[in-house]
Amino acid sequence: MAEHLCNEQIKKLEHLLNTGIIIENQKKNTIDIGSIVTIEYLDDLSKETFEIVTALEVSIIKNKISSSSPMGKALIGKKKGEILTIDSPTGLYKIKIIDIN
Repeated sequence: MAEHLCNEQIKKLEHLLNTGIIIENQKKNTIDIGSIVTIEYLDDLSKETFEIVTALEVSIIKNKISSSSPMGKALIGKKKGEILTIDSPTGLYKIKIIDIN
């Protein structure tokens, strides 16, 4: 049974490798998958830096958030200096985009 599951996972990974495309953010002035973003929370002025990634690459430890998360969805396509209101499961909060790399 375990061997069957491993084979299925290998097949899925091979499919992803064979059909995936590399996305390079040519426009560093707007946020997209692969962007490293620094934001400031306007309620307490704390800052946080993270990378916007696909759902397969998410890592809380490495500060990688999904482009399909509430924060990721709100940030995609935005520019440095914009102020956004994020609607998250814990409530609304405002952020300012400080930097994009």
